[in-house]
Amino acid sequence: MGIIRRPNRRQILKTTMALAATGALPARAGALPHEPSRTAAFPHIDASLRSAVGAQEVPGVVAIAATENGILYEGVFGKFPNLKVVLMESGVSWLPAFMWRANKTWRGVRVEVPWIDREPAAIMRDHIRLTTQPFDSPPDAAGVADIIEMIGSDRMLLFASDYPHWQFDGDDAIPPHLPAGIVSRMCADNPLETFPRLKLAA
Repeated sequence: MGIIRRPNRRQILKTTMALAATGALPARAGALPHEPSRTAAFPHIDASLRSAVGAQEVPGVVAIAATENGILYEGVFGKFPNLKVVLMESGVSWLPAFMWRANKTWRGVRVEVPWIDREPAAIMRDHIRLTTQPFDSPPDAAGVADIIEMIGSDRMLLFASDYPHWQFDGDDAIPPHLPAGIVSRMCADNPLETFPRLKLAA
């Protein structure tokens, strides 16, 4: 017969942070699981999140969020300050709500993770990159602008064509309604900053 060990505080914290970041668990004592969406003030983003994270995609988004939380809260970026993590084919519209939830949770439990010395969203902006295929954004320019504004960085997006798959979102490899400055960065500057070895070949 195996021994069942009680999980330690670190394991409990890690699991709680992962669940709280995905919205599956309230991030504070007394919070109700049926709280309204934090993006309700931005109806196109709220609609985009509900449509983008459909039933078949929920496990993927939860896995991505749990992985990102684990890397972040275990202090990986503190130990490896130059590390960049690229999330491919993960979508984009879930990120603002995830960043908000991570910051909110961290403020409540920061004494438990003293090695996280600044807001998780700031760490994500420095170390996490997402590809733009698929770009699960609202269909209008205002919605895309809201997502970009809430992410708060022009360095997080990397161009992706979904090659070698024959299909990709929309009619163009570049997602619609992205500002020209973002497109320029995601096609040139961001890849060079993310993969410094590319500069040697240039």
